[in-house]
Amino acid sequence: MHYYIYTTGKVDEYKALCPGNGFTATVPVKHATGNHSLGGWTDPVTLKFTDAFRRDDVKDAVVIQVDFERESFTQYHSDGEITNNPKQTRWAAVKLEYNGTQWIVIEANNRAD
Repeated sequence: MHYYIYTTGKVDEYKALCPGNGFTATVPVKHATGNHSLGGWTDPVTLKFTDAFRRDDVKDAVVIQVDFERESFTQYHSDGEITNNPKQTRWAAVKLEYNGTQWIVIEANNRAD
């Protein structure tokens, strides 16, 4: 969802998956909508998922990690700057919490290896 909101500017699904007022819920939405409203965008980002598992080093929470390869892509900023992002091997992790009806993301990380 992270790359999707920057590519499309559509944030409703992201907000439903990451409710609340924390950094994970608000900052990506703010940046994506702000960039799109000022005329910026990101080329589509192609991902290839290579592994997914529950982290066993975190004992007091449910943390799911997904390893992936991200192809190169270009960002077009509202101020005219163009950023070329190289291909990377990355991982993303989400800390989940069950709210009684569904699992929701309460924290997320997206990092390069």
